[in-house]
Amino acid sequence: MQESIVALTSFLAGALLLLVVLQSPASKRICNRTCNNAPRSVLDTIATAEQQPPTILSENSRNELLMGYDLLTDIFNGQSKLWLVPILRRLSRGTPLLEETTDVIQKLVDSGSKRKEELGNTLRNLPPNVSQKFIDPLPPNRLVESIGKHVAWNVMQDLSTRGDDFNLNFALVQMSSARFVYSVALGLLEVESNTARRQWLKDVAKEYSSLRTEVRDVMYEYIRGEERIFLGNGQATRSSG
Repeated sequence: MQESIVALTSFLAGALLLLVVLQSPASKRICNRTCNNAPRSVLDTIATAEQQPPTILSENSRNELLMGYDLLTDIFNGQSKLWLVPILRRLSRGTPLLEETTDVIQKLVDSGSKRKEELGNTLRNLPPNVSQKFIDPLPPNRLVESIGKHVAWNVMQDLSTRGDDFNLNFALVQMSSARFVYSVALGLLEVESNTARRQWLKDVAKEYSSLRTEVRDVMYEYIRGEERIFLGNGQATRSSG
């Protein structure tokens, strides 16, 4: 029973997000635009996307929007359920989470819930309507599916620890997730023609860039805490270089 709870915690903590990223055709198309040759800052990146005027909504562009918004909806839905992580961790008798980790979880839950509701209730219904689910006409790619399953399993293994390592591993997974949301938002911005959705995508990109920084700070706090324990035990001093 305990192992099942740990596995479920791991699943909610990020493995599903990475699996979606690797298996979805949207991730390949969107990341080709935003993950290579990344500009120096968030504002530079958004400005670069803004300089490229929206194209007329072709069938291909519509499919790209459907895929991108489906991805964001899935990710936000997963984040809205992260409130279960502290509860399940207590049930699995894991070591307590860092206060900073708990704070970040709450921010991710709040952001995911809010953004999912905005997309589903309003934004995707605006013209041109992109509320439909994307259906990929291509057959499943077995290699991509296999890679996705292995990555998801490895992430679940990393997050299955009941020790303090969970704080660090959780931060690493959520840093990747936040960066992906940021990249998807910028990729969609290059295709999107609706003014309200374009502003929303800019806001999401800025928000998740900031969230990624906060998650990174949690990781640093964990590392500093480990170093204090290391030094407090009379071990050799770590090199600061």
